[in-house]
Amino acid sequence: MVVDTRRPTLELREPVLSDSTDREYITFAWSSEDEHLPEHPVSLFWAPRPAGPWHSIARDLPASGNHTVATKELPSRLYLRAEAVDQAGNREVVLWKEPIHIDRSVPVIRSLQVTPNP
Repeated sequence: MVVDTRRPTLELREPVLSDSTDREYITFAWSSEDEHLPEHPVSLFWAPRPAGPWHSIARDLPASGNHTVATKELPSRLYLRAEAVDQAGNREVVLWKEPIHIDRSVPVIRSLQVTPNP
C-alpha cells in the first residue's frame, strides 16, 4: 500500500489575449505533474479580488494544456487561480501573480493632413 501525501506541481503560464483588434479571446495555459494524477486534474477560476469570490472558468482539464475563453464572459480586470488535485485528494493551488487586464477598447485611427513647408 502506498500513502500519497505529496501535492501535485502546478504552473500557470502568461495568459495570452487574441491578436484581433477587439481582444475577443484569452488563452490560459498550465502544466501539472504528479505520479498519481487522474485524467483531468486541473480547474481554472477567476475572481474580481484576490480573496474571491471565485467563479469557475473550466473544470476537469488535462494535466497540461490550454483553455481559450471569450473575453465577453469575463470582467475587464480579474484574478486567476488554478487547482490541480491528485487521486489521493492532495491539492495544489496557484494564483496568477497580478491582476489580468482585458482591454476591449478598439483603437481609433485619425487621418492627419500633412503639407510640405515651402
